[in-house]
Amino acid sequence: MILNHPFMISARLMPAVRIGDATLSFDHEDGTRFYLDVPGKRAAVIRGYHLPSIRTEEEKVLTAFVDLMDFAQSSNDAVSFKHCYGKKTDSYALFRPVVRKFFYEHCNDIEGLVMDLRDMEDS
Repeated sequence: MILNHPFMISARLMPAVRIGDATLSFDHEDGTRFYLDVPGKRAAVIRGYHLPSIRTEEEKVLTAFVDLMDFAQSSNDAVSFKHCYGKKTDSYALFRPVVRKFFYEHCNDIEGLVMDLRDMEDS
């Protein structure tokens, strides 16, 4: 598998991206788990992803990260809504609190990453 920027190989030897000082890795062999490794903190496992049938490993990795970042943006919107209106939407519960907080604190990094990933999809 050939990975181009913004992808890298993580310390877990999995396809990954950087978000701030953290590494988000995808278990492409299992196809259902991501690992969020933040320096100085316990790794968070994001479970429950179901990858659609895709031909190549490169497409599999790109699709998985695009999908997860779409969910991260939905979660960030839900956190903003809760801060403004005091009500939770369905998207608020997409991730465990530690992951939701991390994504919200890094929303600008995630927006930039989404743009990079969308550019890759289009090429």
